[in-house]
Amino acid sequence: MENFKTLMTFDLPTDVAVVKSKLESEGIECKVLDEHTVQVHNFISQAIGGIRLQVEESNLKKARIILEENGLIQKGDGPKQSNIERIISNPKFQKKIKISFIAVVTIILLSALFLLIF
Repeated sequence: MENFKTLMTFDLPTDVAVVKSKLESEGIECKVLDEHTVQVHNFISQAIGGIRLQVEESNLKKARIILEENGLIQKGDGPKQSNIERIISNPKFQKKIKISFIAVVTIILLSALFLLIF
């Protein structure tokens, strides 16, 4: 299985659907990340970097050409990964977030249990 790389980011699920359907009609496999999160909690779209459309690294150039030819992007458009996006995509950071989340949930549950007992 190949590495998937972010081709574009979107604020709205409807926008990503148009681009994804065009690429898939041209035989390019796509992945969409964070679409459901943005649909449910659209106010955090910018905080999480929007909805990410990814394609296989080997198809990245071909996908950009297809989108340029069809007027879906301007020449030179592409993902502009911020420092925060680089940090968030780091596996070490993701592991720390998971551990922190488990710790917070554990503390909340233990606090609730303590309040029920006493």
